[in-house]
Amino acid sequence: MTALSSLRSGGKPKQVTTYTSGTGTYTPTAANAWCYVTLVGGGGNGGGGSGDGGSAAAVWTQWIKLSGATSYAVGAGGGGNTTFGSLTAVGGRSGGGNFSQGSNSGGGAGGFNGQSSQYGAGGSGSGYGGVNGGNATGYGAGGGGAGYYYDGRDAGIGSGGLIIIEDFGP
Repeated sequence: MTALSSLRSGGKPKQVTTYTSGTGTYTPTAANAWCYVTLVGGGGNGGGGSGDGGSAAAVWTQWIKLSGATSYAVGAGGGGNTTFGSLTAVGGRSGGGNFSQGSNSGGGAGGFNGQSSQYGAGGSGSGYGGVNGGNATGYGAGGGGAGYYYDGRDAGIGSGGLIIIEDFGP
């Protein structure tokens, strides 16, 4: 059994820290602390005008040994990257728009649902016609695509990212 697997299987972290927005610096419980880090990028926004849903962001998990304070940034909804030191979870791509379909009477094709990540559900795609796209829920999920309407409809907003740091100490 390796030292890292024994930490996860039976040991409990000394500290668990969760960030859902913003930037800053994480300071471990001690120098050379082993941390299990989970990063989720920001989900992509849905596309407009019979648009497709935004894609879910990448999820990255890794053991890392921290010698000291480490900078972080949580990716914003709309496809922002989440970073922790040199690690990056890439944000989701926004859905494409298709303004050539549909009409004021709602005859166009609807957008696809936004993709989900293991931390959040994507927004629902639009139906036919002038319907706003559903917003994502949870972390790193894509927003739904908007329906076509001549005056425009709003696409769903992708959800922001997430960082979870499980600090097991040295």
